[in-house]
Amino acid sequence: MHDLYDDDVEYRYAGGAVVHRRSGKRFSQSGNKADRSLYRVEYLPEDHAQTVYVVEGEKDANTAMDLDGVVAVSPRQGASTRPERYDWSPLKHRPVVVVADRDEKGLEHARRVGDLLEPIATSVVIVQAAEGKDFTDHIQSGHTVAELVPVEEGPDLLAGLISAAELDCKTFADLVEHVPGIITEGSGLIVGPPKAGKSWLMGNIALACASGGRALGTIEVEQRPVLYLALEDGHRRLQYRLRAINGTDPLPKALDILTSVVPGQVIPTIAAWLDQHRGDEPLVILDTLGKARKQRRSGEDAYLADYQTGSELKALVDVVPGACLLAVHHTRKSSGEDFVDSVSGTQGIAGAADFVLVLQRPRKSNEATLAVTGRDIVEREVALVTEDGRWRLDGDSIEAAESQGETRKDRQRLGDLSIDVLEYVNGRGATTPAEVAAEFGVDNKHAGVILSRLYESGRLTKPKRGTYRGVVSVELLNSEPQNPSTFNTYNGYNTTLLGTWAWCTDR
Repeated sequence: MHDLYDDDVEYRYAGGAVVHRRSGKRFSQSGNKADRSLYRVEYLPEDHAQTVYVVEGEKDANTAMDLDGVVAVSPRQGASTRPERYDWSPLKHRPVVVVADRDEKGLEHARRVGDLLEPIATSVVIVQAAEGKDFTDHIQSGHTVAELVPVEEGPDLLAGLISAAELDCKTFADLVEHVPGIITEGSGLIVGPPKAGKSWLMGNIALACASGGRALGTIEVEQRPVLYLALEDGHRRLQYRLRAINGTDPLPKALDILTSVVPGQVIPTIAAWLDQHRGDEPLVILDTLGKARKQRRSGEDAYLADYQTGSELKALVDVVPGACLLAVHHTRKSSGEDFVDSVSGTQGIAGAADFVLVLQRPRKSNEATLAVTGRDIVEREVALVTEDGRWRLDGDSIEAAESQGETRKDRQRLGDLSIDVLEYVNGRGATTPAEVAAEFGVDNKHAGVILSRLYESGRLTKPKRGTYRGVVSVELLNSEPQNPSTFNTYNGYNTTLLGTWAWCTDR
């Protein structure tokens, strides 16, 4: 070899610079420190077709020059200095192989050299030692220059770039709707408070899709393979629930069931099942999402952890055309006006999903609302009814159920307005529908309906036609309505409710 690590060596440059290397790899410089020439550039062959190797450091250049037919140059002190400082023009119109040291700094240096040479050299290839750290290690290990290993370049960051005109010419398959208007292909969430009936609702969806019948009693669905991961149930409970939903019909063969999964292997398990059903546009129901979430590490950002979990689930179905993964999750205890805010955890969970379903059912009520939103689905809220665990739309179509949902909300809004009207009338004397309309910004007809209902429920009196008076506190609005025909009256006042106060004030 030309020199060894422990030798005291001088490297002289064509432009007058001198690099001194002492034992222990200690370096110093003398001579023309402004020299921009490459080490051994004066040995470049006249034949511009011969490959020139750019190595990292003078030692590697000397090693290359000891080999027959190999020409090598190096910038001063290799990766320790910026390659832009040096004159690379002698490599113009030559094929170049840049040899990177096997470390992050060496690879970055080689790529910068490659970027500088790309516009002027005939060709540029970046390679690394097959064994050892650098070019000298590679040669001393018995390898030839032909056995240098090409460096795998990073991905082309603009590989997917297309123009708007190209996008305009593309055609796409129709979006697969597993339950039209509610569940599409992609990853989704179904959220609701504990014991709201989410698992019964998922059983309904699973059975309908696996059988190819009607979901929610009304919506026609196509038959497809379904995987139901009921990870909070046992076989006995799940059998009872599915039989109760399906009635006298046998449970479908196309519905696969898992009630337990190897710890930490929920996502690989789903991936393995999806791989068996490519081309079938399958449906996966994961009950619950918590079984797939990883334990968050100390100090880990909660949003990023949640988004990563959601992204991993989405990635499972994105590679299987038409597939859907629907994960069951809980709502938070308090939420804002936007129903998506009710999803438990950070917004990273809902943000990663393609669509979100929110089930809302008051306790002891068989009426519920299913709110739907997503990237490729019409946002809507549909009214549902549950009877003995069987969920159905409150209407003969999804449009009718959506209309019924609006009717329910109107009914609720009317109830809230009625309380305000009752407080208003109780705080003043005789009141007319026109006065209520002016006070609350509603029309006279709406005001008359509210006053009439309050009177018919015994919460207002009607001394004369078109005039109402207050009789009780707002709290009575929540009591059981009474039949007006059973009231005792005096001059139009309800003396059964008013008692002595009504008598004295009237007198």
